[in-house]
Amino acid sequence: MAITRGNRFRLTRDYRGRGALLGGEGTNIGEFACVIPKGTVFVSTQDVNVMATGFNAVPWDYEGMERDLVPSEDRLAEGYNGYTFMFFTGDIGALLEAVEAEST
Repeated sequence: MAITRGNRFRLTRDYRGRGALLGGEGTNIGEFACVIPKGTVFVSTQDVNVMATGFNAVPWDYEGMERDLVPSEDRLAEGYNGYTFMFFTGDIGALLEAVEAEST
């Protein structure tokens, strides 16, 4: 499956993952561990080269999930400018199911 910016994927089970904390210019300034609930919809943030094995995505409910997933000490830290998750293309079909935009 070619992944393009805006593709949506739903978690098929609860997922224990690590999110990346972003600073200015989208630089990675750290990470955090969390459990993301089954059914969470993610949106890919960029077009992905067909040879790539991974892609970045953020929850469709970005602000709501930010409050639930990103620790407050990280959200309130100087330099914090958002978060993202990385998934593998091999996760599609097992951990992630592709969903149409109108079904979210």
